Amino acid sequence: MKLIEDWTTHFRKAWSIRLAGIAGVIGAYFVAYPGELERLSGMLPEAYREPFGLIAGFVIFATASGARLVKQGREQ
Repeated sequence: MKLIEDWTTHFRKAWSIRLAGIAGVIGAYFVAYPGELERLSGMLPEAYREPFGLIAGFVIFATASGARLVKQGREQ
């Protein structure tokens, strides 16, 4: 495995890394305060409560993966 050249610049600019960081912070918040997650799921319609975790996981995965597919940075 080789690191890409000037990886620190890419690390700061990559949206997939930013989105993964945001997902990590949100996940840590709900681990620290599980009552908030129950309250949030209680606001959803009954039909969406059971698949809520699956839908949320898919949205997070699709967003971060989609960010890797989009050309990022300035045109030079």
